[in-house]
Amino acid sequence: MAHVRILVRHGGEWDEGRRKYEGGVLKGIVVPKEITHKDLQSELYDLAEVDPTKFDIKIRCIYEIKGEKEAPPFELSNDRDLKFYILSENPLEVPLYLSFEPTSNRSMKVLNKDYNSVSGSNQVQNLNPHPPPIGMDRLDENEVDIGEVEGGLCHNMIGTNSAIWESYESYHSIDDTFTLESVEMYNELFDIPEQRDAPTKDCKGKGKVDYRSSSRKLKTKGSGWSEESSTSEELDVGQIFFCKRDLSMRLSVLAMKKNFQFVVKKSTKEVLFVRCIDNKCGWRLRAVRLKDSNIFKIKKYVKVHSCSLEFLNRDHRQAKSWVVGELIKSKFKGPGRIYKPRDIIEDMRQDYGINMSYEKAWRARENAYERVRGSSEESYNLLRRYGEALKFTNPGTIFHMELEDNRFFKYLFMAVGACVRGFLNCIRPVIVMDGTFLKNKYRGQLIVAVCLDGNNQIYPLAFGVVDRETDDSIQWFLEKLKGAIGEVPNLGFVTDRKTCFAKGISSVFPSAFHGFCIQHLSQNLHDKYKNDRVATLFYNASRTYRESTFVEAWRHLLAFPNGSGKYLNDFGIARWSRVHCPGRRYNMMTTNIAEP
Repeated sequence: MAHVRILVRHGGEWDEGRRKYEGGVLKGIVVPKEITHKDLQSELYDLAEVDPTKFDIKIRCIYEIKGEKEAPPFELSNDRDLKFYILSENPLEVPLYLSFEPTSNRSMKVLNKDYNSVSGSNQVQNLNPHPPPIGMDRLDENEVDIGEVEGGLCHNMIGTNSAIWESYESYHSIDDTFTLESVEMYNELFDIPEQRDAPTKDCKGKGKVDYRSSSRKLKTKGSGWSEESSTSEELDVGQIFFCKRDLSMRLSVLAMKKNFQFVVKKSTKEVLFVRCIDNKCGWRLRAVRLKDSNIFKIKKYVKVHSCSLEFLNRDHRQAKSWVVGELIKSKFKGPGRIYKPRDIIEDMRQDYGINMSYEKAWRARENAYERVRGSSEESYNLLRRYGEALKFTNPGTIFHMELEDNRFFKYLFMAVGACVRGFLNCIRPVIVMDGTFLKNKYRGQLIVAVCLDGNNQIYPLAFGVVDRETDDSIQWFLEKLKGAIGEVPNLGFVTDRKTCFAKGISSVFPSAFHGFCIQHLSQNLHDKYKNDRVATLFYNASRTYRESTFVEAWRHLLAFPNGSGKYLNDFGIARWSRVHCPGRRYNMMTTNIAEP
């Protein structure tokens, strides 16, 4: 029986305007060419881990048609469509795109026709009656988690992936009207518990860890707040928000956009009540938490302001650092993006008409860093799992992590298995070592051990993280390095003149040659004697392969009355002169390849 390979993308959503499928993950399946549409649906339900009794599936693909720039997606809705797709020239080049819609939407759409004509105090406005398209595994009817707040916002829907969550962020902006009876029907699908998978932060920003081992729930990150929807629309009675912080974010952005300020009169787990900073102004808002959930619903809202401009000070009270951090976090998503506090101050002045202090802009930047890249604490906590994954995917990898008091991070060593094997088989046995300072929250130093391959390109061998370059830390690093590469004949090291390197190499690799970086020595000569001629003679003497050339340069160095010759002789000529090197140093005279 002939088979066909098909690429499948699921977990995202269609952008109907741009005829594009955004987000999700790409998978592959192999099916018989004679497969039926029903059997294909079953395969795709299993692939996406979606319950077919609760969600309807739509299968679509995109064909590029000559002369047709924006042809609509081709939907596979029956056996005839499927046969056309499979018999195409190369199905592997035309992925299938999956989207899911809750089966309850069939009845909800019918209900909405009647709900639009209902009026009264029990109406809820701007709530999407259709539950979001959830790419979940087979959950019970109420087993959909909306996580708590991390970094100031509601965050994490368990059972979805991030692309599906992002498609649900636009849910505030959908203009539908229906009664509270439909809210109950909605809540049957959306039950909101108090916890989510670890690590989390609650709505007050308190850190906590809950390592639950449920394999039936998928862990993803997302935000319940969308900047576009929150800044482009007014608030209204009946609107709901995933949690109180979500509502607070919306209020803060609205206040900055509309150039007013408010004070919080009451804030509890059940109620949020705010009013204008001017006691004489009538603007106010009251929201309450819905029963058995974290959702907040606006009950009362007076949107008209009667306050004067005298209450608008320069430093807007709603421009909190976490609010600004959420607004600017998109500017940190690119690699190597530099966005300084001064840039934040200028952008907030232009976009929102407010002035910020440098300190607040700095805190906003740190908040945005954490939202986009995670916190330093979380990164350190992931190191051990990263090491295990590295050893699993790269056999022969050496990964060690040293803890202090069995709790606190102290040292780390890593050598990838493929790099170790390459070094032992085809790389010249000269290791260049150097350290560089880490500029994260907890500082420390990165120790790098690299070589040169046959094409004179940098070849990474091992990496380490230590508190600083001390005798103990370098000794520990070299011991782990020896455990990775063993005894290597004719091994050599090139480092700077720090005594910790000299002590460590002589202790762990007693038979290895240890040379100094001539770039550092040349700079020291220039700084000490202020004579360019001395530095030039040293350069010629250190790099030459000929004994006669070395003798001539060395004779001139010794002739200088400033003592530069004695200074170099005290280091040991063999440590910096290629012609007197007891081993084979090749052309590796400096530590430049190990420097950042």
